[in-house]
Amino acid sequence: MTLVLQGQEPVSIHLTEKDGLPDIEFYDILEDSKGFVWLAADKGLYRYNGSTYKNYTNKDKRALSVFELQEDDKGRLWCTNISGQFFYVENDKLITFIDLEAELNAQLSNFIVTKDYLLVFGFKSSYKVNLETKEISLLDNEASCIGRPMFYNGKLVYITNNGILCRDQNFSVVHEIPFLFSKQEKIITSGLKNKPTMFFNNKTSFIFSYFNGKNKFHKFNFETNTIKPVKTPEKLNTKVILGVFNNNEDLWFLTRFGIYVFAYENDEFIYKKTLFKNEFITKVIVDKNKNYWLTTIGNGVFLIPNINVLEWEIDKLNAITCIAKINNDSILFGTVKGEVGVYNLKEGTYSISTISKDEAVSAIVYNVNTNKAYVGLDLGICIISLDDFSFEQELIYGAIKSFSEVDNNTNLYASYSNAGFLEQRTINKFPEKLRFKRAYTTHYSKRYKTAFVGYSDQLIAYDSDFKESAVLNDGSSIFALSITETENGMIWVSTFNNGIFGIKNNAVVVNYTTKNGLLSNETGQIKADGNNLWITTDRGIQQLNVETQEFKTLTKEDGIPSYKINGIEILKNTIVFSSNKGIFSVDKLKAFKKTAIPEVYFTKVEIDKNDTTIKAAYNLPYYKNDIKIGFNANGYKSRKHNTYQYRLVSEGAEKTDWEVANASENTVPYYSLKPGDYTFEVKPFLANNDETLSTNSIKITINKPFWETWWFYGLLLIGIGVLLYWYFTKKIKNLEANQKLQLEKEIVNKQLVLSQLENLRSQMNPHFIFNALNSIQEYIVLNEKELASTFLVKFSRLIRIYLEHSRKDNITLREEIKALNLYLELEKNRFEEALDYKIEVDKNSAISQIKIPSLFIQPYVENALKHGLLHKKTNRKLLIAFKLNTEYNLLTCVIEDNGVGIEASKEINKNRAFHTPFATSANLKRVALLNINRTQKIHVTVFDLSNSTSKSGTRITITIPIPIQGIE
Repeated sequence: MTLVLQGQEPVSIHLTEKDGLPDIEFYDILEDSKGFVWLAADKGLYRYNGSTYKNYTNKDKRALSVFELQEDDKGRLWCTNISGQFFYVENDKLITFIDLEAELNAQLSNFIVTKDYLLVFGFKSSYKVNLETKEISLLDNEASCIGRPMFYNGKLVYITNNGILCRDQNFSVVHEIPFLFSKQEKIITSGLKNKPTMFFNNKTSFIFSYFNGKNKFHKFNFETNTIKPVKTPEKLNTKVILGVFNNNEDLWFLTRFGIYVFAYENDEFIYKKTLFKNEFITKVIVDKNKNYWLTTIGNGVFLIPNINVLEWEIDKLNAITCIAKINNDSILFGTVKGEVGVYNLKEGTYSISTISKDEAVSAIVYNVNTNKAYVGLDLGICIISLDDFSFEQELIYGAIKSFSEVDNNTNLYASYSNAGFLEQRTINKFPEKLRFKRAYTTHYSKRYKTAFVGYSDQLIAYDSDFKESAVLNDGSSIFALSITETENGMIWVSTFNNGIFGIKNNAVVVNYTTKNGLLSNETGQIKADGNNLWITTDRGIQQLNVETQEFKTLTKEDGIPSYKINGIEILKNTIVFSSNKGIFSVDKLKAFKKTAIPEVYFTKVEIDKNDTTIKAAYNLPYYKNDIKIGFNANGYKSRKHNTYQYRLVSEGAEKTDWEVANASENTVPYYSLKPGDYTFEVKPFLANNDETLSTNSIKITINKPFWETWWFYGLLLIGIGVLLYWYFTKKIKNLEANQKLQLEKEIVNKQLVLSQLENLRSQMNPHFIFNALNSIQEYIVLNEKELASTFLVKFSRLIRIYLEHSRKDNITLREEIKALNLYLELEKNRFEEALDYKIEVDKNSAISQIKIPSLFIQPYVENALKHGLLHKKTNRKLLIAFKLNTEYNLLTCVIEDNGVGIEASKEINKNRAFHTPFATSANLKRVALLNINRTQKIHVTVFDLSNSTSKSGTRITITIPIPIQGIE
């Protein structure tokens, strides 16, 4: 049965809402200069950074859908909506630039952003808007724009209802090509879908328009100002063309039924194939990594990682189990349902026939001389003719795993029970059976005339005499899965988990593992292509140049649909792989694309769990030392193979090794960083890429706490120095002050002693003693022995008290009152009993605890007697009153007499010769000395009662601050 081959289509990745895609209807797509992919969707504007989608909107935006993505010279992304609003993204925000709803009549219009202007092409008029002032002016109001505008060779080109206009940078018309359509022909425009469109291929300029329900193509030339019709391809005759993508030499026409691929040769469009049939394709772009992005209406986004990796599409084909090359245009294949088929790539057909419904085809080999195939099945081998797929022979050999051609008549095979040679014609040149043991793979080297068989327990080499020898790796067995031979004579063996071995003279000379370039140590099928070796692993496909030892890699991110590969064949420049997901092929000259090195940028910096502005350097206090840094690299990528390396370098220390981020990790936290200078470095990590990749970095300074800084230690030392200086200076000053104080105290004490002596002298003045002794004498003469004895006792007691008090600084109030009583009793005798005195003490006064200066009160009492009462002959009265003020700790002593008064006393004393007021002057000195070291001073006031009252006399008030010892 011969069927038409559906074709080969690039392997694609279908992105839908399940993959996080925010919508399924997309009108435009653009990759900006920073590598972000922008999507104009029915639900709004989105930006894709390689892992997440971010929506951009603002409160002024009147509709969800956006269209017409463009990037200006400043890197701003522009878009518009059906309401006539125009937006741009700056500083990560969508900003409304201008609202032209009134001018555009709420119709969706094309636009172009130049360095200075926003050019808007409406259906009735075209406008230019100054980007700085937002001033609106007409660009063209004579002819409405009905086609998409563009810049071509530095000039603005757009289509009007009259023809094609070309304007220079000053917007002056430099070319105009009028349309040559008949009056009956009408250009149909419906929104943006059916607008006439210009496109370019090599040096040819084209325009297609939708006339009366059909597409018409023309080519035009500005140099000759001519336009000529071109035959419309039949497949595009009635299709609504949404856009044209120039893919190298091919032209991709985007329609609601897929992409129609044409070449333009000899003034004719030549159909090549249709991609993504029945998909409503709106836009195609190629990003900087040569990934193809296709947006659709209703089915999300398709991503083609590698345009040179193709899937072979066949209807209702069962799983492919093995393949074998027939020639550079055809291959044999077997399926899990016992089918054998032939792909004819040149004719675009395939033939298929069922050999055994109950057995899977496990191996197949083609004999070019006989046009026959050895087909390995679960129970044996059958030989079929490819002329008509007829059976010629069936052999029972068990489940076959591998075939290897020896010559035109013989094949080396491996089965689950044995390995041996299979001759088409029995000539007994080779042994039928080599070993009765399970075998997995075989290879026959025509160069060395040696058969290699990978058994379940070891790899055996059979020489031309069929003598076997085990091929070992450091004395250990090799468990082979696939064997091939490169042009340089090296035998290559893939293994389960030890990588691949290169063997010469039955000895291992090289072993490739993950340590020296292999993607994985779990290898599968391998195939030699000259001196290039194709290797399949569980992580991808690699090509190894065995001469230069250079690896090239293809993974699922490069479009490989499956890693479970069961066959490899070389068809000239096409490498064909069979897998559990069908057959796919790789253009070995173009498939290894050179991708742009991703640039890592920082997405966030958190300090103590708070987001902060991203800066190149941070200077932080010691307590803000918990930092989390986020980073990303734009563009579609796989985190499994393309991740990041990072490290934190401390200034002055050796650089640490790079750490590889986890598969889903793009943030790194650091907690409780010690004070110091750090540099965080991050770079992309691409599997099996030895190129030096650019590094991005952030500098971080964690300051020491102030108590660990040099200036603090300096200030501390200065402070200690100042403190010591102050301490010792103060101590010296205190010592000097103490010495001075002590000296002053000594002087004061000496003066006080002298004052006490003076007071004592005052109290024991000759006149008083003379009078006392005279009184005693008088008592003796009068034979008043008892009175003389009493007076003498009192006098001696008083003298003793005065002598005792002179040795003390302070005495109690009780002692003072006792001495005053004795003194006044003696003085009363001198006054011949004409003296009435009273001593009053506040009943609340604790006279035993109250201390007063010694020899202090009596001189004032003596003055009252001597200068006040002495000059009065009768009615002499003296009052001494002591009152205690406990609130202020003050003792008040009031000495009041009814004598002649101060002024009268002065007059009397004037007439006395050689009068010296000894007691008064001594008291004044004593008070001054006592007040030197007191905070609360002793106060003495003298009041002449004669000046203010009707009575005569003097009142002396003495206020003495005292400490209260207790209450008696």
